[in-house]
Amino acid sequence: MSTKLILTKMQINHEVATNKELLVAAKIENDHLTDLNVISDRQGSLINHVFIGRVDKIAENIHAFFVKFGPNETCYVPYSDAKYAIFTKKLSKKSIAVGDELLIQIVRDPIKTKLAAASTAITLSGQYVVLSSNKKQSGVSKKITGRKREHLSELMKEINDEYPEIGIVARTNAKHVSNEEILKEAHDMAEVFNEMLKTAPYKTRYTCIYKAMPEYLNLIKNSYKGEFDEIITDDKEKFDTITEYMNTFPETLHTPLRFYNDSYPLEKLFSLQREISQALDKVIWLKSGSYLVIEYTEAMTVIDVNSGKNANKDFGDFFLTINLEAAKEIARQLKIRNISGMCMIDFIDMKDPEHKSKLIDTFRELLSKDHITTTLVDMTKLNLVEVTRKKVNRPLIEQVREENA
Repeated sequence: MSTKLILTKMQINHEVATNKELLVAAKIENDHLTDLNVISDRQGSLINHVFIGRVDKIAENIHAFFVKFGPNETCYVPYSDAKYAIFTKKLSKKSIAVGDELLIQIVRDPIKTKLAAASTAITLSGQYVVLSSNKKQSGVSKKITGRKREHLSELMKEINDEYPEIGIVARTNAKHVSNEEILKEAHDMAEVFNEMLKTAPYKTRYTCIYKAMPEYLNLIKNSYKGEFDEIITDDKEKFDTITEYMNTFPETLHTPLRFYNDSYPLEKLFSLQREISQALDKVIWLKSGSYLVIEYTEAMTVIDVNSGKNANKDFGDFFLTINLEAAKEIARQLKIRNISGMCMIDFIDMKDPEHKSKLIDTFRELLSKDHITTTLVDMTKLNLVEVTRKKVNRPLIEQVREENA
């Protein structure tokens, strides 16, 4: 299997987008798109930077508070985040109060009239571990099972004992490397974390105490070991930045990097325009003539499987074939669209219990290949299949809309 990461700037021609050029990161497996991200490439992006902010306003009606992190810059923070707050100046015994000064990490850049979004749970991500100011966030990725999980649990506890003020989680990538590599990264990152916490009380408000690397470089750095056989980009600036990073930290990235310099556009070589447009559409046509309808609601994502051109055919084996084809495409679309939370899927009804069982088993196996924790909960009495997917990033449609704003 050949797996490539394509990094290119392109215009997305779709009704939810404008003709603005966007930076796209696409994972291609055997010439098929399997993962997609529209990455913030704005000049001066603040994503993952850490600031000392001052609480400016409490808005209990929307369960949030607002923090100034610059003379003219304000961000939105969910009220539930107050329990993670690391204060550099505390004015009262209340969990959060106007005038309190604390650390905040930007999770979304400001867009037009929309404020930046931030969290008080400070997180640093490495290749093998994730460190967090949320001390309860310690353990091992759910993707790691068996003896390796037990072994890494012990290793995480050992590191946790050394750095009790920091939560630490072993990423899926940790199962591929030695204890020494994990410990080195954990110790190096913990030193950065501790230095940040140690010096923060002596810094003035609005100080940026941690600057994250560009989002596209962070995506590459945090990729799973061996996830890509090659990284290809046609953006000279990105190529030079990645090359410099590889030369500076050769032990953290071993994937070959190639600069694409050809008159035939990189996006066309991998049909990215067609794939992205399809991933933003409501309807997805399948080879059998059947189709999916994907709709987003406030509470969940709803996916309906329709027989389409095969509506007059009425035999069980054929419906099973359509449902299996749909299950494969749904598992792919969940990743490409970065759908998270609850998802309800209405497959074509089948009367045969063996067919239902085969569909569920096959679908569960397809979902298990997702790097992000995805769980097939059950099939309800109404024959709806319930799936949950952990939220790690914004849905693709939001990424496109926000980067176009």
